[in-house]
Amino acid sequence: MELQGNTLLGWVHNETACNYAKGQTHASMTFARSSDYGLTWKIEGPIITGTDPPAAGKGTGDSCPTVIKGKDEFYNNV
Repeated sequence: MELQGNTLLGWVHNETACNYAKGQTHASMTFARSSDYGLTWKIEGPIITGTDPPAAGKGTGDSCPTVIKGKDEFYNNV
């Protein structure tokens, strides 16, 4: 998370189509903002998704990046 002015920026790990007992999950990452220091969040949308669809008994999708702010002021996945 990063505080930018009065807005807290966050990156949210998401999982859908989960059956953990069988090793199945579909991961993605979204970007969110909070104007009340993290009490509530507004999801702005996905920033990382996989190209593969959910699959039975398998981990699919993409997430868990390291996000840094570049010298150009844009956030980058590394």
